[in-house]
Amino acid sequence: MAKSNGWIDLQVNGRYGISFGRPDLTVEQVVTLTHKIVAEGTVGFLPTITTVAFPNTVLRNVRIIAEAKRVDPVCAEAILGLHFEGPFISKEPGYVGAHNPAKVLPCDVAMMDELQKESGGMLKLVTIAAEAEGAEAFTEAMTARGVTISIGHSAEWRPEVIDRLAKKGAKAFTHLGNGIPGILPRHQNIVWTGLSRDDMTVMFIPDGFHLPDQVLKVYLKAVPVERLVAVSDCSYPGGLPPGEYGPAHDRSILEPSGFLRCVNTGLLHGSSCCLADAVKVLKRVGASDAVCKALAHDNPLKLIGLA
Repeated sequence: MAKSNGWIDLQVNGRYGISFGRPDLTVEQVVTLTHKIVAEGTVGFLPTITTVAFPNTVLRNVRIIAEAKRVDPVCAEAILGLHFEGPFISKEPGYVGAHNPAKVLPCDVAMMDELQKESGGMLKLVTIAAEAEGAEAFTEAMTARGVTISIGHSAEWRPEVIDRLAKKGAKAFTHLGNGIPGILPRHQNIVWTGLSRDDMTVMFIPDGFHLPDQVLKVYLKAVPVERLVAVSDCSYPGGLPPGEYGPAHDRSILEPSGFLRCVNTGLLHGSSCCLADAVKVLKRVGASDAVCKALAHDNPLKLIGLA
């Protein structure tokens, strides 16, 4: 179990130039990165593998992460499991976010079972679109296996559809307010649906860029504390000096302000912050120490069944 005197981050794509979704990931990199993440105050986290790594790289990388957890005591304690953000998400522009739409797949229980086996049972969280092919059966099957299903990168917003998934076991929304187009119908959208739920957790990214301060204040007022989870959504350029990073087809610019954007689209390309930085943003908009502990430690553990 992760220590109580630190933060729990359910969405870490990478940091310090290392990505959990890259095809050249090594055990040594996972160990190095985990030690740095822990030193920043995040005592437990879910390495997050996104759509780009499916279907081949993901199998290789879950084995590598599992091996790092086996050989290194810090990894053994701090790596709480795995989060797959995709590939069962929307292909639609805006909703697909920074994910590659060509890599999006229908929900596949057999694939998850294979990855669960190869990782030694590390899978804790899967983000899917509510409209993904096979979403209801997938949600029911994965919930029965003890895996938390969260809705994100989803064009589907209708309460009756979300109701059906919730009844099958879906428990959360992934980075609510992001992974959607910049322009939405003013009332018929997933943000309002997510904020209005009485039975699902809202995960969100309080890095100072993904959601403006006034939106963060609304989240803190609109959603009971026990149903909020802060994540960093940190990507591999996080922790590095400002500059351009990544291959030509997927290049990011990390600005001096900390804003991380995709070269090709100009849109957000994940976050550059660690969860300790996100907690500072929460405090800036009025969250107390007790609320921050709930959002960035207690509630994340509860959501993935570790508390």
